[in-house]
Amino acid sequence: MMAGLYLWLVYGNGLAFALSVLLEMVLFFEAVVRPEQFSEEDGVSWLLQPRWAFGLLAAIFVGEVFMGAALEVVLQPALFPSRIANLALSRVPRDVLYRTFYNGFWFLATVTGSTWFLGMMGIEMGALVVFKLRETRSLETRVRLALLLGSYGAFAVFFPSTYYPAVFPHAPSGTAVPFLGWSMGIGSGPVAPGVFSAILLTYVTSGVLVVLFGRRAICSVFCTAPLMFQGTTVDAMKGFNRSSPMARRYLSSRLSGLYTVTAGIVLVSLAAGSVLSYLDQIGRLQVTFLGADPGVFLYGLYFSVVWYLLFVSIPYAGNYNCVTMGWCYTGLIAGALSRVGFFSLRVKDREVCRRCTTLD
Repeated sequence: MMAGLYLWLVYGNGLAFALSVLLEMVLFFEAVVRPEQFSEEDGVSWLLQPRWAFGLLAAIFVGEVFMGAALEVVLQPALFPSRIANLALSRVPRDVLYRTFYNGFWFLATVTGSTWFLGMMGIEMGALVVFKLRETRSLETRVRLALLLGSYGAFAVFFPSTYYPAVFPHAPSGTAVPFLGWSMGIGSGPVAPGVFSAILLTYVTSGVLVVLFGRRAICSVFCTAPLMFQGTTVDAMKGFNRSSPMARRYLSSRLSGLYTVTAGIVLVSLAAGSVLSYLDQIGRLQVTFLGADPGVFLYGLYFSVVWYLLFVSIPYAGNYNCVTMGWCYTGLIAGALSRVGFFSLRVKDREVCRRCTTLD
């Protein structure tokens, strides 16, 4: 329905919206008439069956992407069209494929990084975290959940898109501000000579937090991922980390071969993208990927496209797969710094971990 609404707002034709409403009504009445399809299989709730869980997450994500795009069209009609890549399609098949991929990639990356999409996701997924907070008895966990809610609201929505434009309209760009302006480190902006100090202070700040409080200070509080992963519904899907064949290949107390390969590819691409971005900024090279600075392209690829695709694939890739699979370069750097921190996990009895039913 949200896709139809977006097409209606952009092109002024309400036919797609009307058809999408009818389709949703058909699906609703089918669920009412045939409730047996939601019955348990082998004692497992339908929500924890991979195909149903994947379909649910995929449908919700598609709806939220177009809802975010619709909000941008309505609330920022002058800015949003100029931010969306829209290469005209030609009659050459090879050119059509490239331009379709180009338009689709930047539409998804632009929408998932937009203010209203992040705000909407924060409200929806934040509500699930509030439910988790209410049912959690551990004081430490309750404090951490409260902190991650505040961090998401402040660092993902308020500071980058409200605070600077509204309070300091003539202030330097966000890339001049350490940590807040470089939320995911390198890739949050082009690697220009004038931002070296901001990048350095960003990693120093992150490193100090990791050393003092452990890797969770980044991966479970300041990052936007914990808000998505730690709400009641998604948190209940942790069982896929052990039931999914792909997720099990990454689930180990030691670094698996796949984890090492994934992490290596990500870190090498980050290093190469940073160098190319710097050379492009100083004019030594003129190189772009899909029309964007190499570092900005990597940021969009990993955190605006791959992250959400793997989030939808939790039933097959496992929960918190940005950490377990090793493809988040910010988490990889935080993990390396945590080895010199004050916190370390010592297991006295491994059988306690094996018998754990909650996977906490």
